[in-house]
Amino acid sequence: QAVRTEEFVSAMSDANSFDLTQFSLWYHQAGTPIINVESQYDISSNEYTLTFSQENVGAEPDTNNLPLHIPIKLGLLNDNGEEIPVPIDDHQEVFALRDARQSITFNNISKPPVPSLLRDFSAPVILKYDYSESDLALLAAHDADPFNRWEASQKLAVGTILDAILAFQGKRLPDYGQGVINASRMALEMPRTESAYATEILTLPSASYIAEQMETVDPEAILLARTGLKTQIASSLEDRFAEVYMATDNGSDYDPSASSAGARSLRNISLSYMMELQKSEVQNLCLNQLQNSNNMTDCMAALGALANSESPQRHTALEWFYDKWKAEQLVIDKWFSVQATATLPNTLANVRELMKHPDFDIKNPNRVRSLIGAFCQGNHSHFNAADGSGYYFAAEQICAIDPLNSQIAARLARSFDRWRQFSEQHQSHAKEALLTIKTAKDLSKDTTEVVARALS
Repeated sequence: QAVRTEEFVSAMSDANSFDLTQFSLWYHQAGTPIINVESQYDISSNEYTLTFSQENVGAEPDTNNLPLHIPIKLGLLNDNGEEIPVPIDDHQEVFALRDARQSITFNNISKPPVPSLLRDFSAPVILKYDYSESDLALLAAHDADPFNRWEASQKLAVGTILDAILAFQGKRLPDYGQGVINASRMALEMPRTESAYATEILTLPSASYIAEQMETVDPEAILLARTGLKTQIASSLEDRFAEVYMATDNGSDYDPSASSAGARSLRNISLSYMMELQKSEVQNLCLNQLQNSNNMTDCMAALGALANSESPQRHTALEWFYDKWKAEQLVIDKWFSVQATATLPNTLANVRELMKHPDFDIKNPNRVRSLIGAFCQGNHSHFNAADGSGYYFAAEQICAIDPLNSQIAARLARSFDRWRQFSEQHQSHAKEALLTIKTAKDLSKDTTEVVARALS
C-alpha cells in the first residue's frame, strides 16, 4: 500500500512521541541550508556559547522559506584533545536548531574549547565556522568523529599549502609549521584495523583541489608548495614511515579482505613519502616491491613512485613492467598513465616520445585516455605550464583526434574549462590554443560546443 510523506512523518512522530511538524518542511522547501556558527567564551563565568544561524540562499526566489528543524550533533575538545561532556536536553550531543538564529551555552568550561560540529553527518547542510590553524591541528590529531578529523586534516593541509604558495610568490622560504606533521604522526599511530582511514588522513589534497581554492591559479607554486609539504612530512617522520612499511608483511599470499587492503594502502603511502627523500636504499626497496609484489595495487604503487622520481631505477622499473605486462592491454594503459602524470621536468617530451611507441594507437580510445587524457586532465602542473606548451600540445592532439573520435576529442577539450582562473599569461596561451581548435577544418559538433562554451 502506498503512503504519502505526511503519513510517514506522522507515523514516525507517533512512534517516537516527537513533534516532527517543523521537520517535515525538509520535504517542501528547496535548496541547501547554510549554517553559520559563531562562538564566544566568557572567562568570568566559565561559559562557552555557540550561536547558529540558518539561511537558504539557494532557494527559489520570492519564496518565504521558514526555518528548518536541523539536528546538529556536536562535541567539544579541550586543549589536550580530550572530549568534554556536552549533554543537551534529552538528546546527548545533539542540538536542535529550530529558529533562524539560536544559541546554546555550556557551563563549567574552564578554558575555550574547540567545537567539533555536524558529527555523524547529522544534517545535509553547508556549515561555516572560522576555525583557526591551531583548532584544525587539534581536530586533525584528536577528533573522535572520523569525517571531522579527516576534514580538519585536509583544511589544515590546504591552508598550509596556500601559505607556502604566498611565500614562494613573494620569493620567501615557506614555513610549513608542525600542524600537518603532528596530524600525520597521529595517523601513523592508529591501530592497524584503521589503516585505510590513516591513509586518508595522510593523503594530501590534490593540486586540482588546491587550485579551486585560489582566486588566480599558480600551477608552478602549487607544485612547489605541495611537494615541499610532503617532503617536510617525510623528513620529520622518516623513521616512523619506515617502521610502518616494514611492519606490513608483503610476502604472504594475497588477501582481498578490507583489512588487508587497508594495510596495503598504508604501506604504499608510507613508501610514497619515503621516496620523496630520494635515498638510494628506498629506491631499491621500491624496485624490489615492484618486481616481487603479488598484486597490482602494490605493483602500481611502486611503479608510480619510481616513474615520478629521477632515480636511476626509473628506467629499469618502466622497462621491467612493460616486458612483464605487454600482453595485457589494460595494464599497459596504466603504464602509459603513470608516465603521463609524472611531475618531472621533461614529462611533455616523454609523452611525445610515448606517442611513437609501438603500443600507442591514436585510434584506440583507451590508449588516448591513458596517455593524452592522463596528461591533459591528470597532470596539473605540466598541462598548465606557464609557456603554454601543455595547452598547445592538447590543441594539436584534439585536432588530430576529432576526425577519428569526436567524443574523446570533446572530452579532452574540457581540460580547458577553468582557463580563465589562471594568470593573464596562462589565459593568453589557453585562448590561442582554443582558437586553434575552433578554426580547425571540419571540427565536429561535439568539440565545437565544448570550445565555444569555453570561449564564451
